[in-house]
Amino acid sequence: MLDINTYNDLIKFSDGFLLDLGDIFNYYQEIKESSYIISIIYSLNLSIETISFFLRKNPKEIETQINQTKIILKKFKLTYDIEKDKITLLSLRNTKLEK
Repeated sequence: MLDINTYNDLIKFSDGFLLDLGDIFNYYQEIKESSYIISIIYSLNLSIETISFFLRKNPKEIETQINQTKIILKKFKLTYDIEKDKITLLSLRNTKLEK
């Protein structure tokens, strides 16, 4: 599990292998999308009040962002647990990561 308060928090895999989020982004080599994911990770920490405020201001934009977030999290095999405020790596067991 990853505490999303800071970018450099580590993800610990079940086999004990540690990676920081930047290594995952570098592996996929999608700089533009990686930057977007970083902003998503920070934005997921928004309070319900903040989200409600934005929904009132521009509901269509928020809906688009939520949909894009779901797609990107799915692509990177991440899930967001809103109750625990955590991002969880589902599986990278079949993926080789090279530096």
